Amino acid sequence: MVYAHPDTVHRLLEKVTDVIVRMTRARLAAAGGIAHCLHFACMRGGFDLCSEVRSLLSRKIYEEFEAPYLRRIGQELGEFGVHSCGSWERTIPSVLENTRIRAMNGQIKENDLKELCRLANGKIALSIGPSVNVHTRYTWPDMESFYRHILSTVPDGQPFEISIEEDHLPLWNQLHKELRGHESILPEPVWADP
Repeated sequence: MVYAHPDTVHRLLEKVTDVIVRMTRARLAAAGGIAHCLHFACMRGGFDLCSEVRSLLSRKIYEEFEAPYLRRIGQELGEFGVHSCGSWERTIPSVLENTRIRAMNGQIKENDLKELCRLANGKIALSIGPSVNVHTRYTWPDMESFYRHILSTVPDGQPFEISIEEDHLPLWNQLHKELRGHESILPEPVWADP
């Protein structure tokens, strides 16, 4: 459709964008202005959208058929985050042009994390998940290998978000000290005696 009927696709995207803006405004009004992101913990008060097709699109198609509508959503509603499974590398430069997108969330083994960090250059937060419900070549054998990959790849200065279960805090802190040479700032839970 984007090749054979681009005008039709743009008309559809205009309507979809109108609906997203109206629905988000209505949800915010119903919730007294309070928003909670599905895919992010660090974006308190914001909202997020799925942008699932970006891994299937070239940067040129993304810039023509998705980026303008995400810009409009940001202009009308403010800052937001974007979730996308699959690879993000080719669209990060375009995403950075939209100052309303605060963070990107996705499963990290489908991406080249080192390249993502280079492209993001600290200008957008990366919300990193361990890859689930995908082919085994995109999953991690254990959480230690996932955490090790994150800590050894993401440079200081690149904001990122990662969810760590309480039971994994000692492992995270140990790996943080081993790989980064200093203590993690994550306090381990203190269990009260019954």
